[in-house]
Amino acid sequence: MRRAHLLVALAMLVWVHMASAAVMSPEAARKVDPKLLFLHKDPAMFAKGFTNAALGKAVDPKGIVVPVLIKTTAPRSELEAAGASVGSVLGDIVTARIPLEKLETLALLQDVEAIEASYRLYNCMDVSVPECGGTRVRTELGYDGNGVIVGLLDTGIDPYHPDFLDATNKTRVQYIWDQWSQTGPAPSGYTYGREWTKQQIDAGQCTMTDEGAHGSHCAGTAAGDGSASSAGYIGMAPKADIMMVSNLSADIFTYGFAPPWYTSPSTMGSLDALAYLYTKKTQLNKPMVVSWSQGVTMGPHDGSTLFEQGVDNFITTRNIPVCIAAGNDQEQNWHARGQVTAGTPLLMSFTTGTPGEDQLTGEVKFEVWYKLGDKFNLEVIDPWGGVSNMFGPDETTWPGWIMSSGDTVWVYSNSNHPVSHKGYFNITLWDYNDGVTQGTWAIRLSANNSVPQGGQTDGWFERNQYSVHWLDHISLESIVGMPGSSKQAITVGSYNTKIQWYDIDGNGYNVGETLGEISGFSSNGPTADGRQKPNLAAPGQIIASVMSAGAEPNYMQNQRYYVAPDGAHLYMQGTSMATPHVAGCIALMLDKKPTASYTEIRDALQNTARHDSYTGQGWQKDFGWGKLDAYAAVQAMGGGGPGQTVELIYDDGTPSSGYYWPSAGQGSGVQMTPPQFPATIKKLKYYINSLSGAGGGNGSFSARTYDTVTGNQITNAVTATPTGTGWFEVDVSAQNKQVTAEFLVCMFYDGVNTPTYGYDSADNGRAWDFNGTTWDTWNETYFMRTIVSTGSPVDEDIELAGLSASSREGAVTLSWSPTVTWEIAGYNVYRNVTAETESWRQLNGGMVTSTSFKDEGVEPGQTYFYWLEAVAPSGVGTLFGPVDVTTLGGPTTLWLVQPRPTPTNGPASVRFFLPAPGMVSMDLYDIAGRRVASMMDGEELGSGWRSLSWAPTSTLPSGRYVCRLAFESDDLQLSATKPYILIR
Repeated sequence: MRRAHLLVALAMLVWVHMASAAVMSPEAARKVDPKLLFLHKDPAMFAKGFTNAALGKAVDPKGIVVPVLIKTTAPRSELEAAGASVGSVLGDIVTARIPLEKLETLALLQDVEAIEASYRLYNCMDVSVPECGGTRVRTELGYDGNGVIVGLLDTGIDPYHPDFLDATNKTRVQYIWDQWSQTGPAPSGYTYGREWTKQQIDAGQCTMTDEGAHGSHCAGTAAGDGSASSAGYIGMAPKADIMMVSNLSADIFTYGFAPPWYTSPSTMGSLDALAYLYTKKTQLNKPMVVSWSQGVTMGPHDGSTLFEQGVDNFITTRNIPVCIAAGNDQEQNWHARGQVTAGTPLLMSFTTGTPGEDQLTGEVKFEVWYKLGDKFNLEVIDPWGGVSNMFGPDETTWPGWIMSSGDTVWVYSNSNHPVSHKGYFNITLWDYNDGVTQGTWAIRLSANNSVPQGGQTDGWFERNQYSVHWLDHISLESIVGMPGSSKQAITVGSYNTKIQWYDIDGNGYNVGETLGEISGFSSNGPTADGRQKPNLAAPGQIIASVMSAGAEPNYMQNQRYYVAPDGAHLYMQGTSMATPHVAGCIALMLDKKPTASYTEIRDALQNTARHDSYTGQGWQKDFGWGKLDAYAAVQAMGGGGPGQTVELIYDDGTPSSGYYWPSAGQGSGVQMTPPQFPATIKKLKYYINSLSGAGGGNGSFSARTYDTVTGNQITNAVTATPTGTGWFEVDVSAQNKQVTAEFLVCMFYDGVNTPTYGYDSADNGRAWDFNGTTWDTWNETYFMRTIVSTGSPVDEDIELAGLSASSREGAVTLSWSPTVTWEIAGYNVYRNVTAETESWRQLNGGMVTSTSFKDEGVEPGQTYFYWLEAVAPSGVGTLFGPVDVTTLGGPTTLWLVQPRPTPTNGPASVRFFLPAPGMVSMDLYDIAGRRVASMMDGEELGSGWRSLSWAPTSTLPSGRYVCRLAFESDDLQLSATKPYILIR
């Protein structure tokens, strides 16, 4: 057992720290990230810690140089005169390296608004690519990423792997910047790392082999062509060019070495990497997408850091889509959320590991964030029960508190963080001699004021401290890591397309997951400020992709269970693996439309995302807007080139019966009007109700098209034999027949084999019949469609008779009336709190096909604006609105939605809205007023919409009951009731 330090020794140690501490002026300190102030206050202590961390060389505290991000409008010359070595400029965010002794000088510049420490980042197909539609894009639409660049920020790449070579055995890797390298030469405009060009790679001069494996694997998923074997491990965009930045191994503990030698990716190097990729993309004159599978868990999780602002500036000013992994932290319990009231402190416990079992660590890092206006005090409690000093909300004086366990606790607090403008505690437990004491620790937060903003607090541990996690107040929301929490990036979660695999030795393995479900590790949203992240999910569980040459020895000798049977590919899992699926899809979208904007691409991905029983409808905190559908996303892109396909639809999608003409030589058809001429006929589609025709034959028929102007046949007749019921396609694309006017898609009969096909008694004004001699119009709707290629963007006008919105308890209902239903494929619904479309939110997941929509995500007493987008069969939308409505209720309204289903014979789902944080109970009463069951008993919940699923016990009899919701906070006591009917 470790003993407490003697008081005299403690006092001497504190005096020594204080004597060596550097004091920064208040004017400068208010602009500087607390992490940097922490370092600036006592560089000798930090240098000692990292010397003891076995990093290979002693650290001189006088030579510390820190990489930083600066929010400034000052010119480069002024920053450099203050001592900064400037790297990239992304809008008002600048990357730089600055000697620690010059930090205050930099901060005192008038045009410097804030300085942020560079954060350390961590790395976060045979089935997956076909499942999300990538294969279909190549084979049916003809896009493979040719002429598009996939840029990656990752561990590196093996440029000589066969999957990255073209048909002439030359590399498709155009540039590599290894920011870790100390040999140079660095790229133009930068002072660190080494650059390799395509010419140098093809000449065999590149020495990068990617020992980390991660970067090559991600690049293979996005753009590998699978040529290393016949196993079929082909990436999303197998003809795309590739650029790789192995991003800078630097964080706030970069000690004066140029280039830095402390190895992990960082935020400063990453922003430099983005700027570098854009420079090379401009030189190559090709469209580009960036795939980035890294991140951290600490930070405010609201997009406010200078790092995230820099990412957003890059995306918006360069118009480059950037895909970022959501993170793999959902099951780690690294996030806790609790409530501090003016009279009740909050105790949050965590473990640093199990004594005798987990590996000792020299430091444990975590942060606590809270809303601006609240103020907290913090105490740290060690496993022996020792309590630290009480640290206030603006604590800068303590040089390190020695606990009874012998560990040093460092705390820096700020009630108004200079960058994020939130309340903040930065806590580090430190012992590089014996390791931080293992066991149960705690922090105690108490109010320093009346906590006018509600007292909510969020604690996040840094990623990869695997033995460290919260023990209580665990929150499974707002876990998406930085920079995935940035506002403009496309953030990607992971779902399961493979849960079992065979290795190179034929051994089988599996993971305890469900096919189609979200991966257990995939980090959930929303962001801490309520934004909808992730944007969508893609395959990320057990993904086979490139095994780099640098990683091959380790995997072949020590981890053969991850090596695929072909010996050239690896299995990996994570949102890191999901992200390049989306990036590769974007490469296919840019192949079709090189001029597409990042907003157009993001919206298309979200609007076309697939929904199923796992995803639910609308945005969800795990799946985002749904599962990646590459085929639909590429189709949603306008622009020129082959395969610009639209489906022409003149039916309502629900045939009421079957129909056929029995006589030979007769036929039926539907008049088709392409949205643009000329158009090339690709496929003919028929809804088959039954294969048994007039004479009981096999259901064969003759598929044809006719020109309605000349009466001439267009496509050659194709004998089609359906194999089942439902929609049946006849591919006539090889005939390459173009139309310049309306035409008929037809079915002709032989009198024996004729199938019955779908129809509806309503008249769509499009049906025609052929009696063997002449064509005549018919007053019913035949279910026949066609797919055409227009080769350029299409435009269609759609009319809408009316759009209205009405409010009831807990929901807003939209209703509308189209003038012609068969000219509309479906609808999208958007909402905002203003009449502007900027930052509006799409409410529907899959296309709405009815003429009403219920929005159940509203709050009481709020005014909302709604738009309706009517989408033509071609995919072109026409916008109507806005219409506005003010919901019922006010700031103290408690909503309880009718339990669903009611009546029920099993589980029921219950949704409710809380006007503020407080204690919640939900009980079931019989008609005599007796409580017969409890659904929720005194749980502390935050404000907003909540839900629970509850199943009655087998002893509860059938009958009518009342579900009662009771809510209590410091200021409110509210209740609401709804009927509940149980049928056994």
